[in-house]
Amino acid sequence: FFLLFMGSVLVLFLLMGALRHRGFPPKNPYHQATERYRRFLFLSEKKGLLPKGPAETPDEFSQRAKATGIPRVEEMTALYQRARFSGRQSSAELDRMDEILMQLKKS
Repeated sequence: FFLLFMGSVLVLFLLMGALRHRGFPPKNPYHQATERYRRFLFLSEKKGLLPKGPAETPDEFSQRAKATGIPRVEEMTALYQRARFSGRQSSAELDRMDEILMQLKKS
């Protein structure tokens, strides 16, 4: 019985981990904003706009990207940094990040 119980617990933990890494959004605003910012960076690079350097800060990237015309880079960076450093972000701000991502996808 004990082995069956421990096996069930192990399977449950493995399933939870697998589901978490398959696109289920984290609940913490910091993590949600970080995921959106990473998507923004990925899309920017994929569209051939500009890759972010590995040692480049978000502000440095924002300033460099602004000069090349990446749309809404300053706004996206500000929303990301607010969530990252304050630990709080409203659903309206997360929705705005989603809107910026949609605009970038369409451009």
